[in-house]
Amino acid sequence: MITGFRIANALGWLTRARQTADYSERLLFNFTAIEALLSEKSSFVPVSETIARFVSVIFSKDIDSRFR
Repeated sequence: MITGFRIANALGWLTRARQTADYSERLLFNFTAIEALLSEKSSFVPVSETIARFVSVIFSKDIDSRFR
């Protein structure tokens, strides 16, 4: 479940991304916003694994293809 703190944190990073002129910083801040939304309480789980898990649920209809 996404808490208010995580949403506020992500919105802060998105604001920084919109205000910067450098594209590499903009990309970094956008990905940090995604990380702030999707990272769970445990900091040991890699963010890419969390993003992959959420994307697999969005794109696949059956459980067997989510693992692939």
